[in-house]
Amino acid sequence: MDDHKVKAVVDRIEDRYVVLLMGEEEKEPHVPLEQVPGELQEGEWVIATLSAQQEVISLKTDKEETEKIGTRIQEKAKHLKQRMASRFKK
Repeated sequence: MDDHKVKAVVDRIEDRYVVLLMGEEEKEPHVPLEQVPGELQEGEWVIATLSAQQEVISLKTDKEETEKIGTRIQEKAKHLKQRMASRFKK
């Protein structure tokens, strides 16, 4: 079997498709909602199984990666907010 797995993030949901950003090239495969496990939201990470032809066969939510990235974004936002606040103190 030539299938392989890659991490991808849900970029957006439009019509009856989930649009992913996948790989360093940020390819944008459109995956029919029928292939999507449960409810996905924008910004959520998934593990995509690809066929030998680079087509998405299936998706599995990657809760660990979603939480890790979410925590990192929150920390960066907190740090930025602190920096901005300190600039305007008198």
